[in-house]
Order: sequence, then structure tokens, then C-alpha cells
Amino acid sequence: MDWLNRRRIVMYSWSFVAVYIFIAGLSYSSGKGINDSRGQALGSDYICFYAASELAREGDVSGIYDIKQIYRKEVELAGDQADMVGFYYPPTFLLLVLPLAYMPYVVSLAIWISTTLLGYAALLRRIAPDSATLGLALAYPGAFQNAIHGQNGFLTTALLGWGLVLLRGCPVPAGILLGLLTYKPHLALLVFLALLAGRCWEALAAAAFSAGAFALASAAVFGPDAWLSFKDQIPFVSNITEAGYLPWVKMSTVFAASRLVGIGIQPSYILQGIITFCVIILVFWVWHREMSYYLKVSVLIAGIFLATPYAFQYDLALLAAAIAFYGWEGYKKGWLPYEKAVLFVVWIMPQINDPIARFTNIQIVPLILAAFLMLAMRRIYFFERSIL
Repeated sequence: MDWLNRRRIVMYSWSFVAVYIFIAGLSYSSGKGINDSRGQALGSDYICFYAASELAREGDVSGIYDIKQIYRKEVELAGDQADMVGFYYPPTFLLLVLPLAYMPYVVSLAIWISTTLLGYAALLRRIAPDSATLGLALAYPGAFQNAIHGQNGFLTTALLGWGLVLLRGCPVPAGILLGLLTYKPHLALLVFLALLAGRCWEALAAAAFSAGAFALASAAVFGPDAWLSFKDQIPFVSNITEAGYLPWVKMSTVFAASRLVGIGIQPSYILQGIITFCVIILVFWVWHREMSYYLKVSVLIAGIFLATPYAFQYDLALLAAAIAFYGWEGYKKGWLPYEKAVLFVVWIMPQINDPIARFTNIQIVPLILAAFLMLAMRRIYFFERSIL
């Protein structure tokens, strides 16, 4: 990877950004109203956040978790061509997005993307304080996938990343941010395990308090029935995931990869369970030991995607933080063979995994992340035991 020098990194990164801006601008400007050139709502998935917020503002909280009701609102907003996009988040996330429904859709979408993008970009610049970081952060295909779909990957990355950055010096604020990550409980569980393994008691207590207060606040605003409706929706989400109505080609998990190649539901769950157990052991071991903090964080973030059966293309924005942590570690302490090549593959992966899955029925994300974790363990062995 010697050909990929600083000058080329900067040039290629900003070229990617220019292409993204052109694609987004073309799609948005050739549409009509809140719809893009294909007749779909701008921001694609964002329409479910906005529709859920409008239903909550109208007092129909139970309708948020009724796919027919929320689709009716989406059609009302975007017309008959609107895709059916369900709201599968707990009421805590609804609490975060509720203010957006008090603005026009396009203004709301622009504010959502720009503010969460700012938190994402500032985080990566903090992790890797280098002039090339901003271009790499914005050019990362996972960032574009999240932005074009109006999704919450930037918010997830900012909460988790800033929580982990602050953890060593400001454990209470770090815990508060990590507790807010429970709006995606399937991604947050491994983080709490890492805090436990690392004996980060102040942060763990703050995270538990933050998560509890977050849940109580949502119940106070929307009523306890909102949580009951969310709970009742879980079997439905599980069923459509198992059946592929939530497309496996866009799901970055072991379970989806297994189902995509034709393995049955129960064997896929067993395989996912085995991998999840292995990742839990690995993360606990890494966080329990004294070693490079940047490597601990890289293992945790990559492990999240292997440990959960439910993660989507836009969630891959979170991997930008893992790339930044690991990349800065390698830049400051030296590279081992193949590390830069694998990091590049992880970086480009959100651009290529969907088409590869569509044409080959092979979901490459778990395979690439497994390779990433193997390199991390090799670095831990060489640098923590032999070289440093």
C-alpha cells in the first residue's frame, strides 16, 4: 500500500466527497416537493422518523408501532410511491427526533444530517488529529450511505465515539453519552460489557443512570403504553428479519450472511450465538487487560457488528471510528504487514458489500470484520508483548 501516500489520500478523499455532493444534488434537485428524482422521499429512511414524530405530536403514539398506521402517514407526506418504512426504535429515540416534526420536512432533514454529521466529523478529527482526517471521514462510503438515507449512523457514532474518547479522563460525562446509546439497545449491550470488564465503575454507573433516566423521560412524555407498543412490535420485527423482508443484503450481520446463503433460521441463530459468545469473550478479555486503549476501542466497535443479529448498511458509519482509532495507532507506532490493506478494505466495504451480496449471495461484512479483529489481536500480541 506504499502507493497510497498522503497526497493521494487527500486527493482521492475529496474527489469522493465531490462525487457524493454531485449525486445527492442531482437526486434532490431533480425531484419535486419532498421527493427525489425517483419519486421517493428525500432521505429515504428519514421519512419514518418524521412520520413517527408527527404521529406522536398528534397523540397517536401506538400508531407509531403499527406498520399500517405509520405507512399511512408516510403516504400522506410523500405520496403513493412512498416506501413502507417501519419505526423499530424504542420511545427513547422518538424523544430525540420529536422536535424535528415541528419543522418542514426538508428543513428538518437538513438540520438532522448536518448536526449529526458535525458530531461525527469532530469526533474523527479528535481521534486522529491530522489534516487528512476530515477528507477521509467525509469520503468514507459508510458516511455517504448514512447521509443519503437520512439515517442515524452519525448520531450513533458520535455518542459511542465521544463516550469512549472521554472515558479515560471524564468518566461520568462519558457514561452519560454511552447510556444514551441505548436508543439502539442491540448495539449498546457490548459497550456495557466492556465497561464492566474494564472496571470503569464511574462510567458504568453513569451509563446505567443515563439509560434509566432516558427511558423514564420517554415514558413521561409518551406514556408507558408507548413502551408496551414497542415491546409488542418486537416479534413482528423478528419475523420480517428472519423472512428477509428486511433485506439480508443490507444487513451487516452473521445471521443475515447465514440466511443469505440458504441456511435455515434455527441454524443461523445457532451460528450467530456462537459468534456472539466468542466476541463477548474476546471483548471482555481485551478490556480486562492493560493494553493500548485505541486497540481496545477498535476491537469493541468491530465486535459490535459481529455480536448482534440486527444491523444495517447505514450502521456501518460506526466503523469510521474503529478505522480512525486503529489507523492512528498504526500511524503513531508503526504498521505490521497487511494492516493498511485491511483498513482500506474496511473503509471501502460499505460501497461494495451490497452489490457483492446481490450478485453472489455472500455478505462480506462479517468476513472482513473477522479479518480486522485477527489483525487487532496480532497487533496486541506483537506490540504489547514484544515490541513496546
